[in-house]
Amino acid sequence: MIYTILRNDSSSITSPPLLSPQNTPDIQPTSSKTSSNCPPTHSTNFLFLLNLARIQQIFQQQNENVFLINQAIIKEKNAIANAQKQFGKKNSFNNSININDCINRKDFYTRCGITWKYLTSTHSSDEFDNLRRQHQVSKNRHVGYGTRYACTRNAKVRDNCPYLLLNIPGKNGIQHVYSRNSHTHPIRHIIFK
Repeated sequence: MIYTILRNDSSSITSPPLLSPQNTPDIQPTSSKTSSNCPPTHSTNFLFLLNLARIQQIFQQQNENVFLINQAIIKEKNAIANAQKQFGKKNSFNNSININDCINRKDFYTRCGITWKYLTSTHSSDEFDNLRRQHQVSKNRHVGYGTRYACTRNAKVRDNCPYLLLNIPGKNGIQHVYSRNSHTHPIRHIIFK
């Protein structure tokens, strides 16, 4: 294709100007076969492709922004986790009490996170089974260190309920049941006889 720009004094062949929607010329291909019945589709196709390229660039930029935001969130979570680990190390260094219960509890915290806390205690598995019969606690599935129980809608105390209990088998047939956010279900040690 040949682009020509006519001036007042002379005509000259120049390079095509920068293409944008404001200064796009109505370009028609120069060919020996010209028919007056064919509509000028070249310029509309060109504008369509130009707009399509812009939309594609916007989507690519949005994808890059989402990726950068996700990376920032991951870095922030890692920084928080490292700070919590160092905070836990300082506390364990300052409060070094050699009690088996505290050691087991700290080991559990390192496995499941420091937001887990002990609950109040029951005296037998019958009390725990009674809670299950009253449909206050239901068994969901087995997890790595025990059985996961969920608090149902019939639970008596529901303040800050995470709907999750964790029943971990311990030594001598004692099982420890934990909950997040200091949930106050009456379950801590279940002694099987």
